[in-house]
Amino acid sequence: MITPTAAQRLACDANVCRLLTGPAGEILDMGRSRRTVTPAQWKALRLRDRHCRFGGCRRPWAWCDAHHIQHWTRDNGPTNPNNLILVCRHHHTLIHDGGWTLTGTPENPIITRPDGSRLAHAPP
Repeated sequence: MITPTAAQRLACDANVCRLLTGPAGEILDMGRSRRTVTPAQWKALRLRDRHCRFGGCRRPWAWCDAHHIQHWTRDNGPTNPNNLILVCRHHHTLIHDGGWTLTGTPENPIITRPDGSRLAHAPP
């Protein structure tokens, strides 16, 4: 057992996170301690999304990045499959630099053009 003072000292420089694992012990969710996806998360995204989920795009998963729907830095979005979606590099650039937005959920992504109109999503 440690004292409250010792616990505060240890926590001062610590990274505390939630860690959820899959049936084989693979890491699926590490809370906010990690921005990039783990190999297990990447596999789960590939199996779920199969291709770029930007409306109408079918670029294969190998050409895609894992995009945080709720932004990791600005909105404290977690790095877990419920907040990640596959988008190809071209569409990822549109989202970050082109004025497009991607909100919603991985099952029902909402893609909004810079003019505010919505684009239909691509089912997995």
